[in-house]
Amino acid sequence: MSSPRLLLFGTPGAGKSALLGALVQAAPALKAEVADKRGELEELKNSTYADTIAPTNAIDSYDLHVKPENRASAWAAHRLTVLDCSGKTAAQMLQAEEPFAKKHPLHKPIFDADAVVLAVDASVTNKELKDEFAQFGHWLRALYETRARRTDIADLPVYLVLTKCDLLASKADTHAEWMLRIEDGKRKVEEKFREYLKEQGPGFGTVRLQLWATSIKRPALADRKPRAQEPFGVAELFRQCLQSANEFQERRQRSANRLQNVVAGLIGLIVVLGLIVTLLLEFDPPTRGTTLEEKAQTVLPRKDATIVERLQGGLKKLEEKQAKLAEVKKSPDFDRLPDETQKMVTDYHDEIARYIELHHQAQATLKLPHFDNETNFNELEKNVNQFVVPADWSETSVGRRAQKCREEFAAVRKAAATEEDWLSRQIKANNALLDQSDALYKKVRDKLKASDEEFAAWKKLKGEYDGQIQKRPAMPRQDLIAGVTRVKHDDLGMFATIKDARADWQRSKQMLLDRSEYIQERIKK
Repeated sequence: MSSPRLLLFGTPGAGKSALLGALVQAAPALKAEVADKRGELEELKNSTYADTIAPTNAIDSYDLHVKPENRASAWAAHRLTVLDCSGKTAAQMLQAEEPFAKKHPLHKPIFDADAVVLAVDASVTNKELKDEFAQFGHWLRALYETRARRTDIADLPVYLVLTKCDLLASKADTHAEWMLRIEDGKRKVEEKFREYLKEQGPGFGTVRLQLWATSIKRPALADRKPRAQEPFGVAELFRQCLQSANEFQERRQRSANRLQNVVAGLIGLIVVLGLIVTLLLEFDPPTRGTTLEEKAQTVLPRKDATIVERLQGGLKKLEEKQAKLAEVKKSPDFDRLPDETQKMVTDYHDEIARYIELHHQAQATLKLPHFDNETNFNELEKNVNQFVVPADWSETSVGRRAQKCREEFAAVRKAAATEEDWLSRQIKANNALLDQSDALYKKVRDKLKASDEEFAAWKKLKGEYDGQIQKRPAMPRQDLIAGVTRVKHDDLGMFATIKDARADWQRSKQMLLDRSEYIQERIKK
């Protein structure tokens, strides 16, 4: 299997090529080497940090080889083909009425890609950013519609990357304030692009949009010196892209293999059916008329059939049965049928009618949990919990769907409660660590001499600080909640309590980091 393909897409000056240069710059810190056969990446890195990088005129291809130095590296050994497209060509595509016309030079690279990075300059004016978002929104909707028509597999990974985030900071900002500016920018962008993608239905062609923020250097801040050679968020972006592209490529290959098997099976089935039809035509017995009793018996279930067996099948099949039973009831000969048969036809017709009505109500009411906002989620959950299925219909398709919806909403609530409890415990632990270091912090701040015992206590406490700062949720945010079809752990942030708790946790971690760095710097002096 060929290496996965990642396409870098964005308008002129968006900083696509600089991301590659910054990746090479960040590699030593990750205990890994990022190289290509032609050695062009090293030259691109030098151009990036000398601010002499030239615009891409066509499509530049880089065959990356990630080589971890040892087991401690955050990277695994992988290969990745990165296609860096021309900003001018991308701009023309964004402005086109039909962006994905087959004659466009980027048509094939985009649909061959296993992941796409959309680079957006975070430092442009609000008007420019709004115009660019409108173009990207139109482009994303056209991408989804085109992929759906092509019956491409679902959930193409698309990363919307805010570049040049160092330009969002002012010299008066602290590191924590700069992080908040970045998170605020990501939140606004995500809210905007959710509007463009909310029309996606399940099935072929969907795209999975993820937000990221990067810069090729770290700015001068009120509490930090500038680090012009240290990228922010770049290595993590490419590591995530590599993983997503690998997974998408594997799913694409499995889908192609299944399609080949299905086609082969269909060809074999057609041959067998042809032989059967030929035999039937050769030995077709003479036809005879069908009596009303026989017509009724072809629709009626067995006398010992369960409710599930009587109501099995899709809505269309049940409606066809109902129509045939109605036709039998309207026949002039219906009264001549045995009383038992008449009763069975009438009862079965009425039972199907009631079930079909409930089926229609279920289609309008029973929705699996998904997030647009908390109010919408609560309304969907209320509808599901108030939907009543007769006890003897609990094992029918409608009954099972109602139960599944209830179980999924309960699973989301349970996951939310679990995360809220976890966040609460982390915040409490962080605050406790801050309290434990208060005495030493005040002495260091006021330039008072601290005892050897206090320094020894800090050395032990520093390990606990680092553990809390590096703490991550047990369940990755991009994973689906167990037992839930469409809701990821990250989506729980739509709950106001979770959103606030996550923000409080991040702030408490930042306070730990600031306190730790402050004390460490003073101790060294």
